[in-house]
Amino acid sequence: MKINNRNSFADEAEALLQRQLHEWPLVADNYRALQALCMRTIEVGGVSVRLQYNPARIRSTASKVDEVSLSERPCFLCDAHRPVEQLSLPIGGQYKLLVNPYPIFPRHFTLPSVVHTPQAIIGRFADMLELASLLPEYVIFYNGARCGASAPDHMHFQAGNRGFVPIESQWESLWKEQGESERWNGGVTYSWLTRWPAAMLVFEGESIGLLQSFFCEVWSVLPVFPGEVEPLVNVLCTFTGGFWRCWLILRSCHRPRQYDRERKDGRLISPGAVDMAGVVITPRESDFSSVTASEMDDIYRQVASPALLDLCLAYLKKGHR
Repeated sequence: MKINNRNSFADEAEALLQRQLHEWPLVADNYRALQALCMRTIEVGGVSVRLQYNPARIRSTASKVDEVSLSERPCFLCDAHRPVEQLSLPIGGQYKLLVNPYPIFPRHFTLPSVVHTPQAIIGRFADMLELASLLPEYVIFYNGARCGASAPDHMHFQAGNRGFVPIESQWESLWKEQGESERWNGGVTYSWLTRWPAAMLVFEGESIGLLQSFFCEVWSVLPVFPGEVEPLVNVLCTFTGGFWRCWLILRSCHRPRQYDRERKDGRLISPGAVDMAGVVITPRESDFSSVTASEMDDIYRQVASPALLDLCLAYLKKGHR
């Protein structure tokens, strides 16, 4: 992407957030409410997982993402249907930066494509790396169409301030305690955790080209389940001093068997990238107050796929490097 304001982009993003906080009452109210949200911590797989009681996220957690439901509602990421109060910052003619009016993070942006096209990361992973380099104080993340995306009909990334999700903020200590690593093609290090139940492959390096090649190599062995258009994944990415780190969460399903919007004993927990990285969004107080560490361990093991992690590691270790 050709970005003319690369050096000042992060400052412009912050200015946009501050302007929206002052001029858009919905944003002001929801970000103010975010500061007062209840949080609870449980230990899962050696990670301090945080539960966030966030009623405003009910529209995302309970969203219907089947084709019929999507066809019956206007796309809220397209210019024609966005609130008139929602301002945007252009990104290289391919994406826009919007303040997310229903935040999870203290600073939360959505970065939609300027073109209405389905949510799919293939061909856009390099864009994700570029976006991370534009916003080094943020985690850039991607939810697959049936992996937490509330707008699976419109390609978008999101960005949230660093230091918020445990898998990112605790990574160095987690890797020392339970991580294993290998090298790929001389320029990429890939790692995995032995106790964390949400199976993920973590890879890092200094070359966009090598990181993209590694991503495509892993992508080539991931299955596409019936009815899906791409492998089920979440991706998170950070950039620090010329160095990218990416977390590829390998999934086997959209939602856990506990998910149910109607049953009293069901859980309204629909994990996306943020949940799988250690901040679990619970729009209902009953879920927030009662979900246990063992239940979250079970949910992570259902949604993520240790078998797919084993498949990727076996493939990479056979010399595909």
